[in-house]
Amino acid sequence: MRHAKALSGFVVVAVYALLTSPALADWPVNGRAVWKSAWDQIELAMVPDIYGGAIVTWSDNRSGNYDIYAQRLNAAGVPQWNVDGVVVCGSTGDQRSPAIVTDDSDGVIIVWVDGRNTGPLGTGIDLDLYAQRLRPDGTPIWAANGLPIKTYPGDQSFPVAVADGYGGAVVAWQDSLSSNWEVYAQRISPLGVIGWGSNIGTPVCTAQGDQKTPKLTADNAGGFIVAWNDIRAGDTYTDIYAQRMALNGSRQWAENGIAVAAEVGKQSSPQVTADDLGALITWLDTRSGGERHVYAQRVSHAGDPLWALNGVRVSPGVDVANAHVPVCDGAGEAIIAYGDFRVVPSVLAGA
Repeated sequence: MRHAKALSGFVVVAVYALLTSPALADWPVNGRAVWKSAWDQIELAMVPDIYGGAIVTWSDNRSGNYDIYAQRLNAAGVPQWNVDGVVVCGSTGDQRSPAIVTDDSDGVIIVWVDGRNTGPLGTGIDLDLYAQRLRPDGTPIWAANGLPIKTYPGDQSFPVAVADGYGGAVVAWQDSLSSNWEVYAQRISPLGVIGWGSNIGTPVCTAQGDQKTPKLTADNAGGFIVAWNDIRAGDTYTDIYAQRMALNGSRQWAENGIAVAAEVGKQSSPQVTADDLGALITWLDTRSGGERHVYAQRVSHAGDPLWALNGVRVSPGVDVANAHVPVCDGAGEAIIAYGDFRVVPSVLAGA
């Protein structure tokens, strides 16, 4: 059975697609600037629009602290909103780590980590989550400087988001509401109404130990699958766990998730994407003598592993870099792109 196909030349493939597309032929060779200034623009996130362009969001410290900005680009890469972008949130404190999804009306919903109720981001004191919805022209729809998603005591960080299929969004994050990190989620309607668990959110996993850096996908069957790094009480290294959430926010699998990979060594950095039966989850794994390799597991909507217990190895016998990206091809197979440290033959290196 072919479980996955590793693709080492994914950058070349992407460039080829751009170069051979007539609609994109007038983009500059080295790209088009979305915004340039003497200040930092970091933590980029982007979604396509319905006209062949894209809406981009980022964290920007032009005002002296980090704020959230956004810009719309048409298919030729020309900015469509204010030349310097629109302010999504310019509140006090730092706003960082934006996540963005489409709203099914050619606008977007943007979620970020917000430090307006604390000191500079990184102080570890009461970081919150806020969100804003933008119309197709970049005008904010919800409250000025964003709608509070979670402002409960403790830190909320590393938000990820997906469209809910009804014009809203589902958000997952890591949360220090208790004495350790846990994974929570929340649904936001197109009107900015909180759908799960008021201002606390609904728990995805509250097991003893730390659950961190969640990844999230809609599962093409009305639910949402979350995967995360998990180091439960008594464990030495992180494992990979996952949970399926229903549209009403209820947990569909075991109370604190199912073990996707709980092998010796460290399993970390999960990625998750929907396929026709559930989801494909990939991660980095050091079970083979300390070198990192990419492993993968296919999980059904019922939470059953469809491949070998603890996953199948994707990458060959070399150490793998941190980046790996899975996509499902719609035909029951997957392509997994990753970087590794294999030796380049001298003829290719130009030696």
